[in-house]
Amino acid sequence: MTFSIFFAILLAVRCQIYLKRSISVETRVGLISSAWLAVPPNGYGGIESVIADLIAGSQNLPVDLRLFTVGETSEKDLLSRRITLGWHFQKGLYSEIGDSPQNIFYEATHAVAARAWLEAQNVELVHDHAGVVSQAIALTAQPAVPTLITLHGPLDLPWVQDFYRLFRGIKNIYFNSISDAQRRALPDIDYIATVYNGIDMAKFPVAEIKKDYCLIIGRITPDKGQHAAIEAAREAGLHLVIAGHVESSDAGRKYWQESIEPEIDISLNEKHNPMRALREILSIRDDRPLVIYFGEADFKQKCELYGLARCTLMPIFWEEPFGLVMVESMACGTPVVGFNRGSVPEVVTDWESGFVVPDTAGMVRAIENVNRISPKNCRRYAEKMFSAERMAENYFRLYRDILRDGNSEK
Repeated sequence: MTFSIFFAILLAVRCQIYLKRSISVETRVGLISSAWLAVPPNGYGGIESVIADLIAGSQNLPVDLRLFTVGETSEKDLLSRRITLGWHFQKGLYSEIGDSPQNIFYEATHAVAARAWLEAQNVELVHDHAGVVSQAIALTAQPAVPTLITLHGPLDLPWVQDFYRLFRGIKNIYFNSISDAQRRALPDIDYIATVYNGIDMAKFPVAEIKKDYCLIIGRITPDKGQHAAIEAAREAGLHLVIAGHVESSDAGRKYWQESIEPEIDISLNEKHNPMRALREILSIRDDRPLVIYFGEADFKQKCELYGLARCTLMPIFWEEPFGLVMVESMACGTPVVGFNRGSVPEVVTDWESGFVVPDTAGMVRAIENVNRISPKNCRRYAEKMFSAERMAENYFRLYRDILRDGNSEK
């Protein structure tokens, strides 16, 4: 009897040691970013920001990350001691060549170089964020190493749908969506999971004292709905601050010239210190709601704009797969009021982190109630749902599931 108990204890201890060893073994994962911008980007660059936050959120997980990016990326910027970097192009192509017709060749060069480098790194799994050119190379190569493709963009264009249907039945290639709404345009491919984007909460300070303005931030384009934000803010009797650059397309420039620029009362775009100028304007008591154009905001300015705003508006006119703006705003303690389209109803919860509304009239009513949402509660909601750590944990589970699936087929 005593021997049986001793043997059982010994077996249990050995099992615990084995489990601890197996859990502590690091999974070596290769991340492919785009050739366009550094990670993290200096300003615009949603996908590159997500990759940077994924790396930040993985610091306490048993994963060994190898990132293929551009040479401008540095370990210092990533705030990580646990990342190995590789690149082909020294600088991001966005600043080097813009919208050159030769873009596809640069992207293909980047993607082929990424695969070769990651193969030399002996990664167990590739996590591809780089876009359709990189994905096409994975499709034609049918790599032995499993590849997880995160779909960052909309899936409603016919050529996009035709492209992704080519992956049916291809082994070792897996897809994840970034919202359930994203899937609706293309429900007939095999998604392994939905993983919401997360952000590094430590970068976003909470502001409890708010000013009397609404904020809309992002590309100035009809899809983003700045015209509806102007209408809603005026009707609610609040100033509106518009931050962002005008989309370079013909439609973007026309929208700016005809629908937005004529409505602007004050432009801070050329000011040396636009944030100080904005604070001065807001300190003057004026019953007339103003439309203020801030221009494109850097990261620090963006956090200040979020923090001081009464609310952030998302009057989108397209099925946006995931709006990081919503999560960033909530992290700063500022609720979001958004149209019931795309991922908005998945990200925003009524009376907790903002309001989901059907139209401009609903937006006006919601703006009148945003003061009833506590900045601290708004921040807690963002931390619970959309932290970088939560995103990284969800991806880590996917990595393990994919590798387990691959091993079971051998």
